[in-house]
Amino acid sequence: MHKEQNKGVEMQYRQAELKDLADVAKLVTLEFAGEIAAEMPYLKEQGNPNKFLSVWNQCIHMETHNIFVCYNEDDELLGAIGGYVITQTYSDHPLYGVEDFWYVKKEHRSSHGIGGKLYTMLESGFKKVGADKIQMMHYPFAPK
Repeated sequence: MHKEQNKGVEMQYRQAELKDLADVAKLVTLEFAGEIAAEMPYLKEQGNPNKFLSVWNQCIHMETHNIFVCYNEDDELLGAIGGYVITQTYSDHPLYGVEDFWYVKKEHRSSHGIGGKLYTMLESGFKKVGADKIQMMHYPFAPK
């Protein structure tokens, strides 16, 4: 766990725990999908927290899971990132990380550096298990 003060607000960065998954699911599926639904109306169907939970609930029990969160001093989830490691037998990089989701609440973007810190944590998690490349999953019209 890493704590820091940023503009008078205490931020707590850490690897997610099981108790965080419901918050992360709401943030990633409801807020993200709601923000870009005008560009991607089909995301309304995918913006189901239960689908997210069914997948990531399995991953969080693994010691090497790669879900990281940032909470403020009021226990409000400000941002989250998650990814997984896959193998490629036909590549020079047999293990690489895939960023699956990455979202910071709109009012906390740019001003606190939350997204960058979360990305650094994800990158470190991938490196711990031997992944030396990261594949990013982004839509060109997604929020910055």
